[in-house]
Amino acid sequence: MTSELKLLPCPFCGGEAYTRAYNDTFWVRCERCGVETQDLHLTRPQAAEEWNRRAPARSDAVARLVEACKATLRAWRPCDDMRCECSSCEQYAELAEILAAVEKEMQ
Repeated sequence: MTSELKLLPCPFCGGEAYTRAYNDTFWVRCERCGVETQDLHLTRPQAAEEWNRRAPARSDAVARLVEACKATLRAWRPCDDMRCECSSCEQYAELAEILAAVEKEMQ
């Protein structure tokens, strides 16, 4: 009795995947866009395991950190002088810039 692992949809196009075999090696390929697993495997389950491996989702901790940074920026009172170059204003600007880049990546 063969129990093959269920293949997840293609991570790039959402297409259906299937296992391919050649000379006792196995890999997985997307029917729609043709992307394949990088390595050849000795068993179908190994090929399926590689295909189904995904980068970990961003954790809730990252979202909480972003919200904490936003709250810190809202509470921070930089100097009124827009030309100020004090360390506090420089840190504020740097944190705001980093936070904007992180939020852009999270979209």
